[in-house]
Amino acid sequence: MSDHEEAAPNKRRRRASPASSSSRSKSRRYQTTSDSYSESETSDSSQDEPLAKIKHYDPANVEFNIVSWNVAGLRACANKGGLDNLLELKPDMICLQEVKCTPEQLPAQVLAIKEKGYKLYQTESPVKGHAGCVVLTKITPFQVTTTFEDDEVIFNGRVIHVEFYKFHVLCVYVQNSGRKLVTLGKRMEFDKIFSKYVKALDRAKPVIIAGDMNVAHMEIDLTNPKKNANNAGFTPEERDGMTALLKTGFIDSYRHLYPSLREKYTFWSYFSNSRARNIGWRLDYFIISKRFIIYMLDSLILPEYKGSDHCPIMLKMQIVPC
Repeated sequence: MSDHEEAAPNKRRRRASPASSSSRSKSRRYQTTSDSYSESETSDSSQDEPLAKIKHYDPANVEFNIVSWNVAGLRACANKGGLDNLLELKPDMICLQEVKCTPEQLPAQVLAIKEKGYKLYQTESPVKGHAGCVVLTKITPFQVTTTFEDDEVIFNGRVIHVEFYKFHVLCVYVQNSGRKLVTLGKRMEFDKIFSKYVKALDRAKPVIIAGDMNVAHMEIDLTNPKKNANNAGFTPEERDGMTALLKTGFIDSYRHLYPSLREKYTFWSYFSNSRARNIGWRLDYFIISKRFIIYMLDSLILPEYKGSDHCPIMLKMQIVPC
């Protein structure tokens, strides 16, 4: 959660061949060539069929783990040792938000993870030193979008869209409403366009949204709901936006599994020793298509990992992405 930054159509986005993390291309849509399936195969109705019928199904290797983390500055997080033990979680995919750096500034710790067999994709904010996302994935995607045009230009620096054979993953850092709600209007515009975008994707195949949604949806999701009723991250407008998104066929994976578990947060202010006192907010989510519930094994909050004012979260799925 940061309050100092400002920040359907596939046919309107630019395409490019796969690129390494060290190269910077004008166009940031990466089209992989290792899979030869056709467009008709990616949009068929088999997305809900049993695991044993999924193409490339391997009963010995069906667990797919995603870690998501708002690192609040990737270089700062790395310097604090935040990335040192991340691979102990055995993630197949890592989604990082608010990285605040260019590809040339990626810390050695991230490049070391890449060398372990991960492909790296990055999006930069139009405002240098703000926002930005990085995705590292062991599984080769069908397609990755990091630069958006037309109505979706508001996503630039805040969304990476990774498309696999069976589903979509969106790494997202939602616009913050700012101190005194100075960017609430911009935030609500982001919500409107983002909701439309993910609903269009969900019509073809399931969606996993991973990231900092910058809202505590329910009173149970923050320590002081009454005190923060009109503050960024807990306004009626922001909460209603999350409710509206969930009503269109999505679930909050953590609350689905743990509907009444209290004092479980993903963000703590640096002020007043908030983390040690567990005065926090749950701002980070895995939001998934409802029909994906049958493949969900667990949704976890990992406060033991330090290096940011947020902690990582992890989604464990029993699914083969490609």
